[in-house]
Amino acid sequence: MHENSTLIIYESPHRVTDTLKTIAKIDATRQVSLGRELTKKFEQIVN
Repeated sequence: MHENSTLIIYESPHRVTDTLKTIAKIDATRQVSLGRELTKKFEQIVN
């Protein structure tokens, strides 16, 4: 995870919190954006 490239991870809604905690432990400076319902009427993106 210590790379300067963009990573795209598809994760289950039930595991997303644990995954974000793991990412923070590995690289606390990494910027993260979350998206849900992509390409649908109620699409949401959080930075």
